[in-house]
Amino acid sequence: MPERNITRIVQEEGIETARQLSAMKPNDIKDSLESVNRLFGNRAQASRIYFSNPRIKRIMAITSYIRRCITVNRIPDIRLINEIDVLNFMENMEDCTGEKPSVDSLVKDENIKFDYTKFIKFREKIQTLMSSIRGIRGITLEYLLRNQRNEDLFLIEDASPNVESSEFIKESATFRGAGFKQDNDILFTVLRHYLTGTSGWNVISRFSREKDGRGAYLALRGRYESAAYKDTEKAWATHLLTDTFYKGDSAKHTWEKYVSKHLEAHRIFEDMEEPLTESMKIMYFKKGIRSESGLESELAVARGIANVNLNFDAFVNQLTEGVANRRSRQNINKSFPREVSSFERGRGRGRGRGRSNRGRGRSTSRGSFHSQGRGGYRPNTNSIPNTISVDGKTLYPNKNYTDEEYSQLSYSQKGSLRRARFNRRNQDNGEDTESQYSRVIKAAITDGINQALQSNDESKQTDESDTPQVNTNVSATEQLRKRRRLNGDN
Repeated sequence: MPERNITRIVQEEGIETARQLSAMKPNDIKDSLESVNRLFGNRAQASRIYFSNPRIKRIMAITSYIRRCITVNRIPDIRLINEIDVLNFMENMEDCTGEKPSVDSLVKDENIKFDYTKFIKFREKIQTLMSSIRGIRGITLEYLLRNQRNEDLFLIEDASPNVESSEFIKESATFRGAGFKQDNDILFTVLRHYLTGTSGWNVISRFSREKDGRGAYLALRGRYESAAYKDTEKAWATHLLTDTFYKGDSAKHTWEKYVSKHLEAHRIFEDMEEPLTESMKIMYFKKGIRSESGLESELAVARGIANVNLNFDAFVNQLTEGVANRRSRQNINKSFPREVSSFERGRGRGRGRGRSNRGRGRSTSRGSFHSQGRGGYRPNTNSIPNTISVDGKTLYPNKNYTDEEYSQLSYSQKGSLRRARFNRRNQDNGEDTESQYSRVIKAAITDGINQALQSNDESKQTDESDTPQVNTNVSATEQLRKRRRLNGDN
């Protein structure tokens, strides 16, 4: 190689300062050093220059570290970098470098919808998206969204900057230098995708020529997070705290939803830069719990624990344990079906009238077998059909019908409903449906006859000596007929 080429590479194209080194990408450093190996690797020992692969990786790691320091506007003390630090830089070198991501992959999430009345939710989704995108600088693009603040124009001396902390980088990354323009372009592309065709596009359209994503984002916040907007948001948060109550779990409102409403209000106040104190959070939370919730004892216990009353999360966790215990007890009670004692033979009261019609000798009692048709006896609902269809109407054997609902059923519908219940009882007792149904009907008729005899005796106030003895061997029906003839009834 001619001597002039060697001089040009070493003296004119060499790296003399850390800033020059930071302006180069690690892969550019690698290509340059490999080129030097090809040019000077075969020369005599006195003029030979050669970089081994481990040494090239170390130089690349130092380059990545310096680039990251410049990104956060810090200048480190090179003398403090030792062998262990270099090895650590090598392990994290891939995290310090980045490439321009594909725009199509960034905007595939169509769940982000712009609504100026709910701008905070839109802003939070954009923040979440930017926190997952690594830009040209090798850091997430969330740093572009922070509030505007004055930056130092000169590098700050810091012996050992904490460039591995994502939080430090997000708050300290500069809005200038290598990689910033490309990152800013990415942010504008994302905003343009979600705001085109909305009122928000009128706000950011003036930033399209320079693709200033950060400027467009700050303009959106200035437009939709004005003082009037903040007042509206705080009013809504106050409404959540004062007009949300917990009276126990229901289909539409549970303990978890009650807690979520309060957390939403806390977040809104934080977004408005007026966060509530822990004592205020607990005060609003306790105020919304009504006596119907049954948490009086849990609240009393929580008040007696000092640490719990100092932290909202601890207070909620304490009460959540009480809510979980109440739910467990309720589930245990539901696992044991309620049985009606009036199913047994005899004068069961149930919900029937339990009286007979004089002169006819038949009972209109509903206390014994009528409750069967409405679910009084439910030893095991797993074998009872969920639905049956009678006369064009769907019936539910597992349902406890009210008096009004049951009275609206036809005679055949009531009978089918009872038989669906009897089938399950037959399976438990090992009897067929016909024998079981007949036995229950006969028992009910006998009970009605006995009640009719007793009622007739009391109304006539017949002396026991004047009443002929009833032969116990004669059927109950024959006894009733004889009694009628004696009393002169037709």
